[in-house]
Amino acid sequence: MTKEELHTIGRALYGLKWQEELARNIINLDGVELDSRRVRQWACGARPVPTWLLPELKALVQKRMQEIQEINFELLACSENATIINS
Repeated sequence: MTKEELHTIGRALYGLKWQEELARNIINLDGVELDSRRVRQWACGARPVPTWLLPELKALVQKRMQEIQEINFELLACSENATIINS
């Protein structure tokens, strides 16, 4: 995976603050939350993006797609004056 691909996926998942959010949502091989400095190193090319990250990113994308689908279904099902999300 290239740093450009990482940028694209990160921005799609989390917007402009993607590096911090990605670090918060990825557990590294040691079972510890990533330090956002590591993500920034991958993003600028100072370190290569590790191969173990791809399956983690795929899982995050799938999770986000499911969340967006659920919100979309609720939006489609509700009337203009109804509550969109029951929290």
